[in-house]
Amino acid sequence: LILNNDCTHFQQACPAEKMTVAGAEEYFDAMTTGGKVTHFFICANGKSVTYHESKVPDTCWSPSPGRDGALDLPWGVNSRLLHERGVDPVRIWIDRSRQRGISPWLSLRVNDVHDINKPWGCTRSRFWVEHPEFRCVPGSEGEKSWQDAAYDFMHPEVCEHMAALSREMMERWDADGFECDFLRFFHHVRSEAEGTLMAVEAMTDFMRRIRKAADEVGARRG
Repeated sequence: LILNNDCTHFQQACPAEKMTVAGAEEYFDAMTTGGKVTHFFICANGKSVTYHESKVPDTCWSPSPGRDGALDLPWGVNSRLLHERGVDPVRIWIDRSRQRGISPWLSLRVNDVHDINKPWGCTRSRFWVEHPEFRCVPGSEGEKSWQDAAYDFMHPEVCEHMAALSREMMERWDADGFECDFLRFFHHVRSEAEGTLMAVEAMTDFMRRIRKAADEVGARRG
């Protein structure tokens, strides 16, 4: 049984006083109680925004155009609290998984666009805001459909950006495996390109970057 943990669940469901090592351990134990979970998948990003300190994209609490109110939301406030307190829940859950005989994996949301049409949405990274031409419908703010505003991987810059985030996640945390979550959400190229050889090549190039990073990190760690 694989439990795929939502990127904001801990910070959203638990109060500020639980943003501690003990709180993260308590959360993990509650999620895996019963002894049925064999794999714990840990999502650490929403779109190209992370819920931990990152050198690649914005964090969910960093100032960014068009989302000034993000820190008023529980996951923004609590993610910053974890950072300020030096608490890394992903590392805690990886260690806790191994103590419980559970396989810990990292999960990348390749194209998450939750609440992308709302100015306070934590998913509105600086990279997304500053490059409207990189969206499946260029310039779309997701007014009609969130997925119109998803990244278009036909742009090499998008592949490079998300592959860099993937590599950073692999190098930061010693997990057993890495999942690319293509279903949250599932539009990755502009509609007129879907099914074309160019689109297939673009997504294949992205996956080759992920495979290369996984092989290199795995070889270093043995």
